[in-house]
Amino acid sequence: MNFPTSTHKREWLFDANTLNGKYAAAQQQALESLRAARDVTSTAADGAGIDSKKQRADCPISVLDETELKLYYQVKLKAICEQLKMPSKVLHAALLYFKRFYVQSSCLEHDPTRVMPTCIYLACKVEEAYRSGESLAKAMGIEPSTVLRFEVPLLQGLQFDLVVHSPYRALAGLFKELDDLRLQSSPMLDPQLLAAPPDVIDKARGRARAAADSLLLTDAPLLHAPGVIAAAALRSAFRTLQLPCHQFLRHAAQRGKQQQVAAAAAGGGSGDGSSGSLDAAAAEQQLLANMAAVDDLVARQGEINEAGLQSRAAEVDRAIKLWKKGLQQQQQQQQQQQQ
Repeated sequence: MNFPTSTHKREWLFDANTLNGKYAAAQQQALESLRAARDVTSTAADGAGIDSKKQRADCPISVLDETELKLYYQVKLKAICEQLKMPSKVLHAALLYFKRFYVQSSCLEHDPTRVMPTCIYLACKVEEAYRSGESLAKAMGIEPSTVLRFEVPLLQGLQFDLVVHSPYRALAGLFKELDDLRLQSSPMLDPQLLAAPPDVIDKARGRARAAADSLLLTDAPLLHAPGVIAAAALRSAFRTLQLPCHQFLRHAAQRGKQQQVAAAAAGGGSGDGSSGSLDAAAAEQQLLANMAAVDDLVARQGEINEAGLQSRAAEVDRAIKLWKKGLQQQQQQQQQQQQ
């Protein structure tokens, strides 16, 4: 699959303002949908339109509250996949399905306790690591219906688009390129990277994968290409080992641009060497800017305090349930008044 022409890039990557706007719009749409179900009875009873003040009543949670609730369930999803020893491609796909679903939908209307296990189930099927809904539910300690009944709504929320491109594959490609350059004693490598012992590079691989795992819990997969996430994870790993990798990242950016130019030339586009060289410099600056943006996402999210996050998520979940219960009670009262 070719990422530049994929639906992953075309349909599921956003700029930060657009993504935040979609989150707010999804919450507002869910709010209005749930209120409409309540208000339709009273409208029919008194023959009047829906009170605009009711429509503007305060939402039980903020967009930030909902972000914390979604983060809790993403952390839980990751823990389940690791506990069940699922391949990293399943973890990545499940997390992306969860994130994509809540770009268009809200926790007000769709309970994450149903969405999260179904994302894992769907990812297992798509990534050819199939587990039956019954066996998965048993391993998670939930009823099979929790997994199976939400599959169609999940697919609809994803617009039946299940294509995902993984940063793990891009990360493996970067380390393969690094290994090749080290074997060649290439001057395109940072001297410290060239001189580093093999066990240090192996340690960097593990840390880079861990960094990629952490980045998947931010909005990075909805804002940046998998290659950018992989590069940011690689740089994070080498930073912890106090090894500079600027020259290597410059080489990676230029190589990527050269591949794009070659592909354009093969397709009849302009691919002359001079414009490719100039564009490569711009590609390097763009990669550095994107990695800085990824670093900012990590810094703003901070280290995840799972106990605190669980407590906060429980508060938000309770507020949603109490609010929805109140809506149901109002609807029941309206129905009784009509009788």
